[in-house]
Amino acid sequence: MGSLFTEGQHLFLDKNDDRWQNAMDLIIEKVEELDELLKPSSIVLRDFDESDTEIEEYVLKKGFFKTTLPESCTVEDLSWANTEEYISTLSSKSRKHFRQDVAPFEDYFDIEVKQTLAEDEIRQFMALYQNVWSKNLDVNTFPFNKSVFEKMSADTNWEFIILRLKKEKQEQNETDNPIAVMFCFNNNNITYVPAFIGMDYDYVQKYQTYRQMLYQTIVRAQSLGFKKINFGYSSSFEKKKLGATIYPRVAFIQAKDNYSIEMMGIIQKK
Repeated sequence: MGSLFTEGQHLFLDKNDDRWQNAMDLIIEKVEELDELLKPSSIVLRDFDESDTEIEEYVLKKGFFKTTLPESCTVEDLSWANTEEYISTLSSKSRKHFRQDVAPFEDYFDIEVKQTLAEDEIRQFMALYQNVWSKNLDVNTFPFNKSVFEKMSADTNWEFIILRLKKEKQEQNETDNPIAVMFCFNNNNITYVPAFIGMDYDYVQKYQTYRQMLYQTIVRAQSLGFKKINFGYSSSFEKKKLGATIYPRVAFIQAKDNYSIEMMGIIQKK
């Protein structure tokens, strides 16, 4: 339930209906069938609300154990029409953060959005993504091969927000190449999903690249008329400062051996 490409609610269950546990029994039976067929090293049910004690009690009785996920971050208010209205939705501390650490750097960047990528751009963006992947200790994933990025480029539901330093802002020996890219998915024109980010870490501190990319993603989603943004896991403090609501999430794991710590590494690095 869930995958490295998905984030948010994966289970849709009407618990007002007395038969909800019967429905869950059918799901678990299907999971067990797939377990026999595919023979994975573990089964992971992901992205449950930490406060859902009914689901927790049910799943634990099925032989799973609970583990904490990084917090999920969602921007739920995109109803503003301009920057000042957006700022007004933030807390007083977040407004100060925006004016000090985000707004002053916006003019340093050329921002481009592309739906498809050329061969050289795929190579560049792969390298930027791998920079982030190698440093992300919150979520245990694996590096994607080139074909994944090629499929993103070919799929009309994906787009790419690209940041470059403006030529007039560049100092000596600074690059014309993209220094950050956000890989974004359109979920039925309702939810905007910035699924992955790539960055050149030589520029992150000096130009506040990560914060700028988060903000430009919010601007892009609002301009397209989306209702909300699923901002994913990790860096919840930075995302909260730009208006995201933070939700604690848990997963349930059914391990095939006694090495539960190893199994937990599937979800979260030590």
